[in-house]
Amino acid sequence: MRFIGLDIHRDFCEVAIAEAGEVRLAGRVQTEPETLLPTITVESNRIRAAIAGFLVPYLHQHGLAPGVDPGEAGDFLARMVLSYIGSPGRWDLDDPAQVSELVRGELLAGVVVGPEPGKRPD
Repeated sequence: MRFIGLDIHRDFCEVAIAEAGEVRLAGRVQTEPETLLPTITVESNRIRAAIAGFLVPYLHQHGLAPGVDPGEAGDFLARMVLSYIGSPGRWDLDDPAQVSELVRGELLAGVVVGPEPGKRPD
């Protein structure tokens, strides 16, 4: 099993990967918008894989919908995260309530087991 760790700072994020009993640094990502967006474009495959690897354990923890492959779900969600970073559309990603609505209502809706129809999540 592989684990991805993020050490997040205001201007950068360090990525570490633990696999087969060893930990290795995967690099530093600048988080300032003028630096981050070009990096996401050029390094999208590596970043997508890191995000997907980070998300898979959480998907297992929250319960996947029947027939959903954890790796494919992680990859889908990573692609969506990168897409929304570059072009958030109608969503204000600085508003925690809107981010919660986006994640629960659109990103996770077909991936994880949701509440019974008609019930709002706690």
